[in-house]
Amino acid sequence: MATDAVGTRNKSIKDTPGHGVAQDQGTSYEFGWNLGLAGGESLVELAARARVDERELERGIYRAANNEGLSQRRISDIVQRSQATVQRILRRINAEPELLDATPMEIIDRRTAGLITTEKMMEYLLNWKYSFGSVVRIDDVATDAYSSGDWDDIELAYYRDQLTDDEFQTLARRQIEKTAQ
Repeated sequence: MATDAVGTRNKSIKDTPGHGVAQDQGTSYEFGWNLGLAGGESLVELAARARVDERELERGIYRAANNEGLSQRRISDIVQRSQATVQRILRRINAEPELLDATPMEIIDRRTAGLITTEKMMEYLLNWKYSFGSVVRIDDVATDAYSSGDWDDIELAYYRDQLTDDEFQTLARRQIEKTAQ
């Protein structure tokens, strides 16, 4: 038997088929059953998939409550989140229904996660009607607050290396052309 980081006894890795070991500065940690990832997906891909899945779950919660008439308690049981979390999600989407819409960042995350091709991502992004962020003004006085726009997603994705130089330049040129029209 092996002892994990908190001192509990676990079956040896060798005794558990399909179990993996993660290496961290020479120390091995059991991380759970191998679910077919086999180290093939990077952390960036996994994080992008998690963000996409979270958006889809929020949309599903909204549809379940508003289209299918499920109670918050029933939704909570199904998605295994607290009823308070379900209520917050529904309140946020009801206040801002545009949260149900896809965003440029979600489209980029879908490509990063391998859910859509680069060509499909570029098709969506090249045809997007972008909004631009600006400094919030109150009584015509600039504040220190910033209201982001869709184009901020493109810049952020570029800085996070989710868009290549060529992809960013193509999108920027297209936006300049659209703005000039």
